[in-house]
Amino acid sequence: MEMKKILIGAPTSQRHEYVFDEWYNNCRNFSYPNKDIIVVETTNDNGAYYRKLKKYEGLIVLRYKWNPKKERLMNMLASAREIIRKYCVEHGYDYLFWLDTDTIPPQDSIERLMNYDKDQVGFLVHVYPEPFPQRPAVFHSGFVISGYGLDYYNWKEIEEWKQNAAKWQTGDANGWKPDDEKFPFLKKVYASAIGCLLVKRKVMENTKFVGHPTFVNGEDLWYYAWADDKKFEAWCDFSLRATHKNTHWDKLVVQEMEGKGKFSWNIIQGWDLGTKDVDVLEPKYDKRSVYRDIEKAGFPRK
Repeated sequence: MEMKKILIGAPTSQRHEYVFDEWYNNCRNFSYPNKDIIVVETTNDNGAYYRKLKKYEGLIVLRYKWNPKKERLMNMLASAREIIRKYCVEHGYDYLFWLDTDTIPPQDSIERLMNYDKDQVGFLVHVYPEPFPQRPAVFHSGFVISGYGLDYYNWKEIEEWKQNAAKWQTGDANGWKPDDEKFPFLKKVYASAIGCLLVKRKVMENTKFVGHPTFVNGEDLWYYAWADDKKFEAWCDFSLRATHKNTHWDKLVVQEMEGKGKFSWNIIQGWDLGTKDVDVLEPKYDKRSVYRDIEKAGFPRK
């Protein structure tokens, strides 16, 4: 049987230069052999960082020329991801392994995730850098809740699932049943972090990445909504948390979003971390499904 062909992909920029060598070497050393690695470089410079990345052996490097005065940060990331999605489909890959360039999972990650045979499946990854509260990037739903933010799972829920899964394996679950009896640590979810997510080709063929015209965070929100609408299941392996060496976004936002009015780290911080009286430039959503805005913006379901 022919071995499935995997594309490992992510947007990147000079902001991740501090960890890029580690990420690149980890990807190259994944135990699964039939793989390629692609990055879309987005640094707002004269192309110097793009030229540096082009020197890495076996690395496919494309460049997206971002103009921060004309395109929001998250819209830029959506555009970069869409380039990778199209590359995956057009070049005949069987899977796309989304792996952000600050995320370092184990070297058997591809085999482990492929073995689950799910439309979309990933490992736990946290969002937000210290000292802010780190949340698991796993979602109950596609709702954006006013005064709270995205509909995340919490660490307590995940720990309880893991404890029950361990009891299930020993026959002591007291009536509790997993979502997949073969793999009890897997949890069926609305969405799992795009920063560490193995996706089947059929999903990439029938979804896309587009920037949200109003919401200030989450370049992957519409992708999740499309996948959910088309009944592609999403799963997360709660037994493993991938190392996420994420950084603060404050300098990036301040430096690269100049000319965007009052947009600032304080606005992002307040919205994402639950402040109720944030001066957000965008409409405050009241538990609205992100998907509704896709149709309003003229993007068809098919």
